Amino acid sequence: MTRRVKVLMDRLACVFCETGNGAHPSRTDSSKGAVMSDRGSTQLIRPAPPLFDDARIAVAGFLARYSGGTRLAYTSDLRMWLAWCSSHELSVLNAQRPHLELWARDMEERQGLARATIGRRLSTVAGLYRFAVIDGTLDRSPADYVRRPHVSGESTTLGLDRMELGAFIAQAAAAGPTDHALACLLGLLGLRVG
Repeated sequence: MTRRVKVLMDRLACVFCETGNGAHPSRTDSSKGAVMSDRGSTQLIRPAPPLFDDARIAVAGFLARYSGGTRLAYTSDLRMWLAWCSSHELSVLNAQRPHLELWARDMEERQGLARATIGRRLSTVAGLYRFAVIDGTLDRSPADYVRRPHVSGESTTLGLDRMELGAFIAQAAAAGPTDHALACLLGLLGLRVG
């Protein structure tokens, strides 16, 4: 085992083992579930949290429905919610509506996030709780009546101005009559490619 791997294993053992009286994580007798201390005594260690607790199953079940970019975005949103819960010593499945409201205010006032980002994150967490209710993990969703920030339906992205549209149509006309006709339809009717 390389030194780097050994250091990493020791760090992981420190995270999951609480020995209490000078025991070193690398001196673990895994066959007996005990840790040897520097003094030669053996102490039983507390097992790590279960791999499949209700919160982890709820998050995994929610994320399993999605793939690709959607799954990555939802994973990021849930990671932010789980981190906030952890920093406030709150169990994810014990959260209530006021906790979600406080998280939204934290994102808006302390982190300075855009309303669209806050709304997306709240929607992701609401989806998690909706499926926790469907799966029987929770009786009701704490996100049911959470107030989400208003996001305007109008796009702030501008289209082509008059000069840009003229150049676009001229380029299309130089390419041929079909391209010219298509460019005229796109530009004059405000259509989009895609």
